[in-house]
Amino acid sequence: MKYLITILACLMLAGCGEEFAAGVGTGMVAMTQMSEDAQTRFIETVNALDAETARLNAEIRAVKDIDVDSFIKPETRAAIDSLKERGNDPITWVALASVLGNAFFGGQSFANRKKVSG
Repeated sequence: MKYLITILACLMLAGCGEEFAAGVGTGMVAMTQMSEDAQTRFIETVNALDAETARLNAEIRAVKDIDVDSFIKPETRAAIDSLKERGNDPITWVALASVLGNAFFGGQSFANRKKVSG
């Protein structure tokens, strides 16, 4: 900053135009104002980001507190555990393929049925 003031003083003493000195001075004022505006917007943006982060963290904590086991019936849990034990049994895989195939082809035949007007 002191170098700029020294250069401006030399230019004014050397007889270079006052227009140049005035232009530089005006530019410095504008640059200072733009810098302050940018810093203010940056601080506002950081504060908004902090608020959004706090909101998301609160929602994540709320979801983590949900006990999933309270939504699943014990019979369903037992059925899933028995399927895990039977994972290497080929009959289980054939039954699963049959269920999925019937669901797919049944859905296709339902979608392709002829509609009877009446």
